Formats: sequence, C-alpha cells, structure tokens
Amino acid sequence: TDKNDLIVKSERTSNNQEINISPIGKRDGIIAKYTPDGLIEDIILLTGSANSDIYIRDIVKSDNGYIVVGSYTDSIVIPAEETTDNIEISLKSFGNADAFLIKYNADDMVEWARNIGGTSNDYIYKIAEGDGRYVINLHTYGNVTVENDLGGSFAINRTTYTGNAGYSSVIALNENGYALWFVPIDNNGYASAIANGMDINKNGVIVVGTSQGIAKVYSEYTVDGVELVTGSPGMNYGYTMFINEEGLVERLKSFNTNNSGGAQGGSGGLLDVIYTSDNGYIVSGGSGHLWGGITIPAQDTAHNQAIGLGVNGSGFIIKYDKNHLVEWAEATTEIAAFRTIKEIDNGVYIVAGNAGTKSIDTGIVGKYTEKILETEIPAQQLIEVPNYKKELNITTEVKVHDDGTKGGTISGEGELPYEVVVYGENATKEIIITPDENYKILTLTINDVAYPYTIEDDGTVRINLENVTENKHIVVEF
Repeated sequence: TDKNDLIVKSERTSNNQEINISPIGKRDGIIAKYTPDGLIEDIILLTGSANSDIYIRDIVKSDNGYIVVGSYTDSIVIPAEETTDNIEISLKSFGNADAFLIKYNADDMVEWARNIGGTSNDYIYKIAEGDGRYVINLHTYGNVTVENDLGGSFAINRTTYTGNAGYSSVIALNENGYALWFVPIDNNGYASAIANGMDINKNGVIVVGTSQGIAKVYSEYTVDGVELVTGSPGMNYGYTMFINEEGLVERLKSFNTNNSGGAQGGSGGLLDVIYTSDNGYIVSGGSGHLWGGITIPAQDTAHNQAIGLGVNGSGFIIKYDKNHLVEWAEATTEIAAFRTIKEIDNGVYIVAGNAGTKSIDTGIVGKYTEKILETEIPAQQLIEVPNYKKELNITTEVKVHDDGTKGGTISGEGELPYEVVVYGENATKEIIITPDENYKILTLTINDVAYPYTIEDDGTVRINLENVTENKHIVVEF
C-alpha cells in the first residue's frame, strides 16, 4: 500500500470488523490472511523507515509457516515483539532496491530474514518449495552478494554478463534461506532473459521464462561443460530450462510459435511452472496478440503428433512428461495470459490470469474442466484504496490474408500499446480504419465482439473509445 490508508470493509472480514491500516513508509508490504470462504482474518504489515518502498512479490508454504519474497529500498524493520527470539531484525539496502526473503512461523512471527543485494537494483519475483529446499529467481542490474550455506557468500558479478537490461539468476536455498548454488542466465548483449517461474523437487529445478533475444548459460554451469544458447537476436521467445540437483543445467530449449516471434507479446511468454506427481510439469503463459498462435512440433510431443493452438492473445497451459515431451495443451481466449499456477488439491491446480481464474482437472488428458471460483470477487470490492487508478491498454490489429495481404490499415497497428488509458476515462487518440482501393471492411471486433460502425464519406471508419474499463483489442479484416 502507498501513503494512503488501506481499508477493508467489515463485510469482507471474518469478524465483521473494519480494518484500517496507515502505512509508515512510501509503500509498505501487505500479507492478507483469508478464510476458506474468502473473508480476511488478518493483515500483517511489513514496514521500514519513512523512506522505505517495500513490495511483496510472492509467498510459499514452509514448515507450517510461510516465506515471503520481494524487493525494498532503504530498510525493513521487524520489531522484537514480532520475532521468535524477541530480537529486532533490521535489513538495510546496499544500493537502490534490494531483494529480501522473510520466514514466518504459523503464528506470524518472523524466524529469520535475508537480504540479497548490491549497488544496483535487485528483485525477487518468485519462490517455490520442494524436498525441503527453496528456489528463487533473482533479477539484477549489477553485482550481487548472496550468503551461502558454507558461512561465506556467492558473488554474482555484472561484468560477467553482457545484457543491457539486467539478467536473471536461479538460486537454490536451504531451509534457513542460505544459497546452495546459483545459475545465471545471460542474454548476449540483447534485452533481458527473464526467469519468470520455477519449481523444485528431489530431481532438480524446472525453470520457464521469456528471452527478448538470446538466452545463454555458460559452460561452468552446465552438466556437460558446454555452453548452452537458445533464441535469436531481435526476437522474443519463451524458454524452458532444467537444472539437476547439483545445480548444473541439463537442458535449455526455446518455446516457439508458428512464426518468427516466439511466445510473447504484451501478455506473452512462459510465465509459471509447477511439478506434477508423475515427475512431469505444467507450464502456463500467454501467446500475445500480434505473434500468432502456438504450434508444438511433433518431435516435442509424447505421441509424436504436432499440437496446434492457433489463437492470438490467449492464455495457455501445457503438460509435459518427465522426459520434457508435451502430453497435452489447451488455450482459451477468455484469459490473455495465465500468470501463475498453484496446486490446491492432489492433481487439481488453479491458474490465475489477466481476466479471471480457472480450475484444471489434470485427470482428463488434453482437457481441463473450467469452473469460475464462487469466492472470486473483483479486487476493487475487496480492498478500497483511495485514488486508485488502473492503466489499461488499447491495441489494434489487421488480419492477414492467406496470400500475405491485408487490404487496409488501422491506427496504431504494431504499437504495443497504441494508447494507455486510465480506468474509466476516454481515449484521446482516434482510431481510423482505412480500406485499400477495391477493399471493404469484412469484420470489425473489439475484444472478439462484433462492433457496429458507420462508414464516413471518405470511406474510413473512425472509433473514439469512451469510459474505458478494460483492455481493448480492436481487430479489422478487409
């Protein structure tokens, strides 16, 4: 939460009492505890100084308690009365933003806290647990020091890596939050190769991510001592990586679509992964709007048959077996991208995305049952934050004919986005649709719904969007 008070209305709390919290720093971290029916039991505030900026990015269960990870500036201060040994814990950032891990017990008391940082910005976005160990993704822009399990530290030095937009490292931790090993992912001077999601079990760590160019692992971090490279300069790719239990990479493979762009876009890429009981795994992500649907080639499937998910702007889930071969895959245009996946029961998972949540029954090969959660409530109704403003994207597209022609133009095509609009406000840029000579408009849709239009005297169609309350994707076919 930022400088405004955070308010939870009484009808959203388990004891029917309103919760009103005033933050201490620029932004304070929040942990909200819910009952099974979606009511808030308690809110725990993570604070520092008046200059602190604290973001909690992810949470994982741990020994009847939990670990939270994120990033902060300036400091984090945990009072003595909130720690298990009754001693105050204070973290101080080394430079700009530093990453942190904090372990809470079942009574919400802090057992330990770890700082990871250097002279630049450092972030942890994900944490996963398995077989008594943890794995995190550290994204950094400079030199970083990480405390290890031998009483010393690992140095991850910026000078080793060539990217101009930061780089990711996958780090395994023991039960006390000390590093066992790390694997940096370079990008060979292009933009970032980001590790978005990971999971860990007794066999090793599976990683998924998005590379805006090339993803590379140097030879000292691979099982064969051979440098691994995937992707292509100037392109965007999803990728999967497997790291064995000793911290050596056995596999690095790009995840391509049926064109040159890879699985990417405004909502695209491979965004999360979770192991399954058969030692396979499920990945989730999004195909993006402008880069085509997904085609999984026959040689990458368990049944040696290509799988086509030919839809743009879709969230997808893909099941791999233990040999990294695809068993089944599904996509839906209802969700722009599935950004996270969690197991809620034996063999049942919840994936959360841009436009909602769905339940997956993995017992049905190649399919999943859909169920909108009964407890699902829009975030604006759960917590009221004064002056909250949501930014929404407007994007446009012209459908391409089989012969490669389009037959016309639309304002903003190829721009991601064409315009950003604050929730509830009007767009300021007019969208002009112009057919080429001897062409006319065949279909015009906004978010896959037919849009009524009027043709102007000059043959164009003009759209002025008002009261925008969701992302808008306008598609025209001539």
